[in-house]
Amino acid sequence: MKLSARVLTKVKKLTDIALWKSHAKRQLRPDISILTNSTENSGNGPVFEVRGDCYINPFDGYIICNGHVIWDSMIPNYDPAANVSAIGVPSFKAYREAKIGLCKTIHVPRVLHCRHFFEWNYYHFFMDVLSKISVFESAKVSMQDPLVVGKYFDQLPFAPQVMNTTSLRRYSWINQNDSFIQADCVRFCRVDSDYKNRVDWINGQVSSSLKDPKDDRIYLTRGKSSGRNVSNERDLIDILTNHDFQVVDTNGLHILKQIEIFKNARHVVAPHGAGLTNIMFRGSTPLSVLELHPIHKYTDFKRICDSFGHSWSSIMGTVEQGDVRHANFFINPHAFESELVKMIA
Repeated sequence: MKLSARVLTKVKKLTDIALWKSHAKRQLRPDISILTNSTENSGNGPVFEVRGDCYINPFDGYIICNGHVIWDSMIPNYDPAANVSAIGVPSFKAYREAKIGLCKTIHVPRVLHCRHFFEWNYYHFFMDVLSKISVFESAKVSMQDPLVVGKYFDQLPFAPQVMNTTSLRRYSWINQNDSFIQADCVRFCRVDSDYKNRVDWINGQVSSSLKDPKDDRIYLTRGKSSGRNVSNERDLIDILTNHDFQVVDTNGLHILKQIEIFKNARHVVAPHGAGLTNIMFRGSTPLSVLELHPIHKYTDFKRICDSFGHSWSSIMGTVEQGDVRHANFFINPHAFESELVKMIA
């Protein structure tokens, strides 16, 4: 993002925050209660209920009740102390337009809030959106109420595939798209459970059991993705092929096929990316992962491996140019083969 665009975004955020603060001073405070805290809910996370004139913003998912932004409704699961306004601020103008009928609005009595800032990302969809359902279930709230998801539901194939071809189809879903949702009661939660509990619950919902998982060796390529590719991938694939690895590109694959592939994968090599989320479908069956990083060492998938006692190792690459988080990077072939041999030994 160019400097001028960043400045305009910052100014808009600050303006909206000021408008919300000024507006809230003249409004009744919303009725927010804790239905169950994380300790009472077996460590899975707290569940809250807000009552009043509630709206759910379609663009970033915030709950707004009686003119007050419920900032806690969008706190990331990974950091309860996060300053969420630094990530996003709901538009005061859009809310006012919804209040006077200028925006499309869906009216329902009560809903379960399953929105997340990064809900469109494959990893966050499973670990942060779907995991909220487990929190609601364990708290024994009514699962007859519809669950609210964002517009990504119709834009990315994996979301409807999961919702329509697994046991999660038993729930009622509302896809906001660009519509506000107006309700008298909204329940929201935060996921506090560890990775093993999240993965076990997800596998229980979406993954069929395999009596005899295989010991396949796969390399997960990022294919034609927009960034963070291995620039000398062809060299690595030659090495991998010599060690009986198969190249897998999950782009365009149905979710059930992805589950099957990774359930049978004993050794997985891949550049860091959301596609590695699929290692969770291996469950507690032995698994070794070798993750390739551009420069920063991301630990999301290490935590999944650690929670099951799986082996995880990594190699740092050399970024050629551009944003170090998303740039293509080079992996030393000799170091790579050395680490690969150790992994499969």
